[in-house]
Amino acid sequence: MAVNDQDYAIVIGINAYPQLRPLKAAHKDATAFAEWLRSDAGGGLPAKNIELILSPETAAEQPANPGQFFPLKRHIDEAVFKLGINRLQRIGRRFYFYFSGHGVGPRFNEVAMLMAAAAMNNLNSNIGLNSYREVLRLGAAFDEVVFILDCCRDPSPRVSNFVPMPAEITPPPEPRGPVEDFVVMAASYGEKAFEPTDPGTGERTGVLTKALLEGLNGKAANPKGEVTAFSLREYLLTRVKELATDAKMKQEPEIPALPNREIVFARVAPAAPADAVKARIIAPAGLEGDLVLFDSTPARQELERRKASEVTKDLPEWVKDLQPNTRYEVEHTASELVAVLDTSKAKEKAYVFRFPRPE
Repeated sequence: MAVNDQDYAIVIGINAYPQLRPLKAAHKDATAFAEWLRSDAGGGLPAKNIELILSPETAAEQPANPGQFFPLKRHIDEAVFKLGINRLQRIGRRFYFYFSGHGVGPRFNEVAMLMAAAAMNNLNSNIGLNSYREVLRLGAAFDEVVFILDCCRDPSPRVSNFVPMPAEITPPPEPRGPVEDFVVMAASYGEKAFEPTDPGTGERTGVLTKALLEGLNGKAANPKGEVTAFSLREYLLTRVKELATDAKMKQEPEIPALPNREIVFARVAPAAPADAVKARIIAPAGLEGDLVLFDSTPARQELERRKASEVTKDLPEWVKDLQPNTRYEVEHTASELVAVLDTSKAKEKAYVFRFPRPE
């Protein structure tokens, strides 16, 4: 059951370039990302909100006429129109744009995503990142926009033309509303992105997409169990380099900036530290209201809450894995009484904390 029906996506994977070196992983990587988007444990999008655009698996399956290769820019534009982005009206909460295929970097702040008709003498068969980014930011069709580009960014003087979004879409002169965007590029300007053979599966996979799906599926989660733009960025900057080193290839992603407001991609059960203290919190019988567990950082983040009447000594246990030698706070909402839970008092990594009865 989809949980984020206000989120939408266009996902593109191009393996088959009859006039450029065929790729092996783009088709599969785009499909895998679309599967994460559909998963309730992942993006939680309804299938109808995802436009998956895949080339044929091999160049031999493309038409003989280069003008009919799939996909071309017009196929991407059709997906844009289908979503209604051309109307420059709010559509939903979040938009994902994923591309895996060949790409070049004609400028340090631009990426040309090459369509299937591209050739060494025709690199202008492309879609440019900045054109799409401008329309989506100024038009405010979505509150949040996420671009993930798993492609090379080789400098190329041959690219002189960027055909923008369809001519029918003219960005408004001023932003229609605040939009947070998050851009992930597989490689730094002038560098390549790789698709080595995965030693576990024996199949090729893009380095960025492999790290991306690892992170989204939980490895990039913060201590609260949230995969956010910040935690994903930190994970990708490290993990892509690790995977590229293993493949004896140099690859370092570029993630220009973080959004002003945090974007949460997924929530997973936070992993307990190896030396975690299992603290059982017990409320006095007859206590009304909630007990709320906070960390003791300056931000005083809420970690969990339970009804006091449901965590007495004789009811199912409220056990929380906590950091050793760390102070936490437990607050009773009805009385505003706050008590300190200090895990340095634990013996053998277990601790029973009895909340005091308010006077």
